[in-house]
Amino acid sequence: MFWCQVCDGAPLLPLLFIVTNIAFNISLLSLLKISSAVLASLVAMSSVPISIYILSLPLPYLPEGVSLSSFFLFGSMVLVVGLLLYNIPQPVKQSSKID
Repeated sequence: MFWCQVCDGAPLLPLLFIVTNIAFNISLLSLLKISSAVLASLVAMSSVPISIYILSLPLPYLPEGVSLSSFFLFGSMVLVVGLLLYNIPQPVKQSSKID
């Protein structure tokens, strides 16, 4: 049949999306459990440029890759550096006691 040749891999793609979405949500909830909500939201924000970069690569069902602009790469670097700077442990300032 003609429609079977055109829709090759069609049942696999929605199943792959569902499994990936469930795994992402579970990992984000476990991160929220062991850390703060701010860190979990920053990780969720950094997943957007990562997924855009992955989808720009030539994949089996998306045969042609695209080139990303320099503005996207610069913005992604700013986001990741901001995430890293936010998570660097800060030294605790000791309060001086005046007696």
